[in-house]
Formats: sequence, structure tokens, C-alpha cells
Amino acid sequence: MKNHFEHNSEAHGIKGKFLWPVSDALEVRPQVKLLPSGGLRQDRIDNFNFNDLVKYGRGYSEVSGSPNVETLDGKPVPADNNLAMTVIEDFNLLEVVEVRKMVSRITTRYFHGTTDVEIVLAGTRFEGFRIFGQEVIVKLATDLFLENPTHGHVRKAHTGGAFSDRFNLLSGGKALPEKQDATYELTLVEEILVPNPTSEFTVTGNMIDIPHVGKLYLAELTVAPYSKSLTMIRWDLGCPAGGDGTIGGTQTGGVPNP
Repeated sequence: MKNHFEHNSEAHGIKGKFLWPVSDALEVRPQVKLLPSGGLRQDRIDNFNFNDLVKYGRGYSEVSGSPNVETLDGKPVPADNNLAMTVIEDFNLLEVVEVRKMVSRITTRYFHGTTDVEIVLAGTRFEGFRIFGQEVIVKLATDLFLENPTHGHVRKAHTGGAFSDRFNLLSGGKALPEKQDATYELTLVEEILVPNPTSEFTVTGNMIDIPHVGKLYLAELTVAPYSKSLTMIRWDLGCPAGGDGTIGGTQTGGVPNP
């Protein structure tokens, strides 16, 4: 029987809720989910605005899955490719947090006859990030998984050396689970730089604490044997607006079924 790959990809722009000064959930847009058979799905929304509390100029989400022939160990091998991507432009939260552009992008590749799915995060990034008008530079470790694209590669590379040191930093010192098929969580944020230091907010790892506003958590990644999911920004607000939400979500991968 021919090898069959079930695609599992989705992407969305914004989701969450406000508790005050208004109480309501955010419309989840853009939002797309790929059929198990693959194909192409796209959604776009312009000028999203929720009571001027959170808004963006353009949101675009895309997922795709298709068969191909790729080179493995110098030989052509049937493969299945996936893409999950969300692009948000001109994001604004409470007139405090502004991001000119954020891209959440995950690609996968599965070679027929193998047991792992390669997953790469190249292209994921923040551009023009500002808080209270102050420039914030977010450095993401997308190259870490470019060199170690499968679950098995990560486990092998984690035995020591530079990869292990970087991974421990991104995971907050949490040990890699012993189970081979375990899911683990970390951040892609390797460093957050504030060229003009200010007391108006503080940075700890991938978290930015903004007094009298709330907390931001950047580039949170969940890794499983056959998939990865990524959220570019998660917020937890307290004053003068309350609520929580996320923006820039992607998930992609799939399950090989012989």
C-alpha cells in the first residue's frame, strides 16, 4: 500500500478576551485549517479593531500541504511538505505595544519510509517592535532547529555542547523529557535588547513586564514528535484593561500512515 501522510496544519491571527473596561471575546481572524489530504487554505483581514484596545492593519494566514520529490542522502525520495504561516502588520495593543510586522512561519518535510518529520522555523521574526515608543530588538533562535529539524535530532544534539547550552537557555533550564515521544515547551527568544534602557518596563527571558499594563510573553514554542506550534505574542493584562490573548499562531506537521 502506498505511504499516506495526514497533514495537520493551522494558522490564526488573534484570539482572546477582554474582561474590562469592556467584556467580550475577540473574533478569531484570520483563521485557516488544512484538510488531512493537504491543499491550500488562506484567509486575510484588514483593519481589525476591537474598541481601540487592540488592532492591526493587516492579518494574513496560510496553510498548505503537498507531495513532492526531495533529495535524501543523494537519492530522490517521495516527500510531503507543509507550511503554516501568519503575518500581522501594524499591530497595536493599548497604544503601548506596537509591532510593524511579525511573521510566524513553520515548514515541515516528511520523507516516505522514515520515522521523523523535519520541522523548520526559518523566516519567523519581529520587525519594528516598540513599547511606549522605545525600540525593542527581539533575537530569535530559529537557526537552532534549522540544524536539528527532527525530534530525534534534537534529542541527539541535546547530549552536550553548544546546542545543549542554547536549548537549556530557551527552555528556562528545564530538562528534556526522558520519553522519546514526549512533548516539551520552550521559547525561541534568545535575547531581547532595549537600546535605550528605561524603567517603564523590564525584560526577563522571553517575558516583558510593563507596570500598570501587564505582561507579554514572546515566541512560545511547543515541540512534539510530528509537529510544532508557535505563538508570537501572548499577553496577560491587568490595568487599566484586563484580559488575555495571543497573536501570530501557527501549527504544522502531520502523521505518516503506512
